[in-house]
Amino acid sequence: MTSPGGDDGGGRHPVAETGGEPVAEVFIPAQAGADGRQAQLELRQTTGGALALVLYTSLERLVECCGEHQPWMKVPTKELPAVVEQVGAQVIREDVPLPGGTRGEDG
Repeated sequence: MTSPGGDDGGGRHPVAETGGEPVAEVFIPAQAGADGRQAQLELRQTTGGALALVLYTSLERLVECCGEHQPWMKVPTKELPAVVEQVGAQVIREDVPLPGGTRGEDG
């Protein structure tokens, strides 16, 4: 888990690295907005009560962790600090499997 401010204390950008290389973009679970056009990013509450933005370092990881029917948005990592602030997330979680009942498995 990392802080939304872009620094987890080690100076690392708050994005998982795959194969030792930082990823250029992440995939974030989303749902259709109330107007049917504007997508809304999904936030989850951690066991400690913090509001978390869950992101995935590849589309394959998102499907593996959330199900093949999970809607998503692709976000460049350079835009993450603004996204985190905009949605009000307190923490970022990376490549976390979603529990049953919250996964996008049933079309």
